[in-house]
Amino acid sequence: MSAKRARLVINAYPVFVLSDEWLEELFCLKCGCSHWCHITRHDRVSHSVRWSPRDLWEHVAHVDPNAANPTVSE
Repeated sequence: MSAKRARLVINAYPVFVLSDEWLEELFCLKCGCSHWCHITRHDRVSHSVRWSPRDLWEHVAHVDPNAANPTVSE
């Protein structure tokens, strides 16, 4: 892809994609609620999970932290 075309794509879809970290809504057995979490993969087996910080939502497209994720189940 040429640099000019890459700039056009980036401007059209301002989303930063990382293959080793993502946001996911997870169900908590302890409190019985679903929470959005920031998942980081360290290697094929090791992952870390933390509550998703508010400022991270500014960089995420198509995710509304106030709406439930319909794919999450108990």
